[in-house]
Amino acid sequence: MREKFNEYVIEFLEIVCQIFMNNPLSELLYSLEVLVGCLGKDPNLSQIFTKAYEIISESTLNFMDKKDFKEHDELLEDFFGLLFRYTKYMPSVILSSRTLETNLKLAELSLGINQPNVEKTLFLFLEYIFKLCNANPRNDMEKVNLTKIVDVEF
Repeated sequence: MREKFNEYVIEFLEIVCQIFMNNPLSELLYSLEVLVGCLGKDPNLSQIFTKAYEIISESTLNFMDKKDFKEHDELLEDFFGLLFRYTKYMPSVILSSRTLETNLKLAELSLGINQPNVEKTLFLFLEYIFKLCNANPRNDMEKVNLTKIVDVEF
């Protein structure tokens, strides 16, 4: 039964990513955030969650490039909320992703925008990143074999 449900999750993630690339909406980020919180530990969904993370990260940075961050505080709040959930439930995706540097750059640009909800989710994300980067990170994060992750087409 679980496999059938996962098919719907995969289809949903594909649709969310397709829409988000053209129209970045905070509602899409929030729905993905909830999904990661509920299903992020499922190893059968690791590939699709990883691909979604990379697409959302790149799309958000591209969208926010040369925009006034204060005008998009809801999007940033949900984006950093999503990163927090990934860091909490799927830390290996965050630490091994090619977009970690992208997200840290967006975090740097978001510092000091004086929007309480953005600050809250941004600092939760950064706190978890710092915890993962402690003196012995191998004991704190799950292991993922990146050679087994295949490209997922959207």
